[in-house]
Amino acid sequence: MKIKISYIFASIISVGIFIYFGVGFYLASSILKINPNCGLHQDALPSTWSTFVDHHEYRILERSQLRKNFPYKNYHMSQWQEVFFSSKDEKIKISGWLFNYFKDRPIVIVVHGIFPNGKCKPESNLIASLLLKNNINALTIDLRNYGDSSKVSKYENLGLSEYKDVLGAFDFLKKLGFKEYQIGLHGISLGGTSVIFAAEKQKEEGKRLCIDLMQEIREIEGVSGIHVMAYRQEEFVAEIVHDSGVLRDRHPWRRELNPGDHAAFELAEKHAATIAATDT
Repeated sequence: MKIKISYIFASIISVGIFIYFGVGFYLASSILKINPNCGLHQDALPSTWSTFVDHHEYRILERSQLRKNFPYKNYHMSQWQEVFFSSKDEKIKISGWLFNYFKDRPIVIVVHGIFPNGKCKPESNLIASLLLKNNINALTIDLRNYGDSSKVSKYENLGLSEYKDVLGAFDFLKKLGFKEYQIGLHGISLGGTSVIFAAEKQKEEGKRLCIDLMQEIREIEGVSGIHVMAYRQEEFVAEIVHDSGVLRDRHPWRRELNPGDHAAFELAEKHAATIAATDT
């Protein structure tokens, strides 16, 4: 009897495992398997893209009519540069369209959503056009496995690796002369995931770079101090100083309180209380 129960129990577990992995495989194959082209927008360019070509695929009438009647030709762009650069995964090449119209002005990296998709879709082109109309440069990109970028997988990784492509675009723009504070990120739909991960990782890279520089400067003869500034990221300063090891066994200097300081504090508190009472 015990053997029979154990056999039934083992069979139930085996069936459960089979169903679990079977459902997982089905979901991965049907939902996450990438179609690398742009669908009906394949081969569209910044000067030829259209919302009309796919309006019939939208079941909601309002959305269908919006795409059908949208004046997309008013947002066509006649000049752009086709560029290729390395992702943070250096073996992966990323394709982009660079709209660098305005000198000394910001630029936004525009990241598309889930397949079928890419820089050829109307959404990316429209956003780029709107940015240009407001004197802001743009870079639209194909994430890995999309469009003209490197194909390294048949499955979408939901931003967990694609964020490296966004960071590659960030580095590419810095090499062109853009400052970090001039570079913005815009993610469309699932592209927002890649953008969020990239923004978070960029902070970590900035911290790592600062630590490396501090450790190198420490070895320069005659240098006895470093001034660390972290604009709007002041909370990282203590962590950077600690992780750099520049203090070694030393502790940060703090001025000892003098007896007169306490009296000054009490006087300041009384003065503040008097002002508060007057205001009320």
